[in-house]
Amino acid sequence: MTDDCTNEELIDLTGRRALVTGAAKGIGAAIAVRLADAGAHVTVADLDDRAGRATADGLTARGLSASWFHCDITDPTQLAD
Repeated sequence: MTDDCTNEELIDLTGRRALVTGAAKGIGAAIAVRLADAGAHVTVADLDDRAGRATADGLTARGLSASWFHCDITDPTQLAD
């Protein structure tokens, strides 16, 4: 292995699913991007509808697999099922 490998070359998440909470912006959005770049379908979950949709839309615009889900993980009723 050489030092110039990208994360995408080192990690293959093709066919996997990832749920990223707090993914509308900041660190959560960066994590969503990395996971999608590695091939995972990423569900972007957050309270911020506008920013969350923008994160998911930005991923799909790049040809990556992503979806948006409004969720408050502090509310147990939203986590059921």
